[in-house]
Amino acid sequence: MVQNAEEFDGMEGLPGLLFPFVPHSIESGILQDSKDEMGGFPVYAVVGQPGKVWANKPASAEAVARVVEVTVGGTVAENDKYSVTVAGTKYEVTADSDDTASDVAGKLATAIDANANYGASASGGKVTVTASTAGAARNADQFVVDKTSTAGTIAKNEKTAGADAVEGGTFLGIASFTTADCMHLGYGQGDQVNVLKKGRVWVKVSGEVLAGQAAYINNSSGNITASSSSAIAITGGVFKSNAADGRLAQLEIA
Repeated sequence: MVQNAEEFDGMEGLPGLLFPFVPHSIESGILQDSKDEMGGFPVYAVVGQPGKVWANKPASAEAVARVVEVTVGGTVAENDKYSVTVAGTKYEVTADSDDTASDVAGKLATAIDANANYGASASGGKVTVTASTAGAARNADQFVVDKTSTAGTIAKNEKTAGADAVEGGTFLGIASFTTADCMHLGYGQGDQVNVLKKGRVWVKVSGEVLAGQAAYINNSSGNITASSSSAIAITGGVFKSNAADGRLAQLEIA
């Protein structure tokens, strides 16, 4: 870890140190992980989680489909009626003389499966009802179960709540330099970090960079580089000085 400017053999600044007399736009957030560096590294944000930032880019989370489980049990008698009402639409079946709870569950699954917003399948006395589209859109739908049987039972269980997809980490800016002490050389989880969104800052680079080249973040290493291969562009990011691999360069974000 870089602890002083001398480690860069005559180069000025420190990773994350801002340039004077240059307008800067800075936001702050609470770091959700840790980074054994005092600044100069990319910082990421996640949509829908204000105030939280990450030093390591969070992966995208897929949307989750809502799953409701309906269980039929007990003794089933001829002409007993069992129903599941989904968002105001009632799906009702009538038991035959030789039907079991498993048979009733199968009939209910067939009926509910006609709902375009859900798919339904039965196994034993359980009906698994799954939203056709993953996400939270179906969470407001009300499920009501009912029966006429006195010996039979029917119950519902919210097995899996629907959830929208969570967008992966998006580049927010560069962590500014923080003063280190003998007990804390870098940023820890829960620390407040100041993030440069616009302005000029010193950064350690991967590979040689030249003044005027566009700046990127390598997808695998998270390093700042001039190479666009397997990398995301830093919008408005341009190097303002030359630097060899592993050295400091001036990065400006417009």
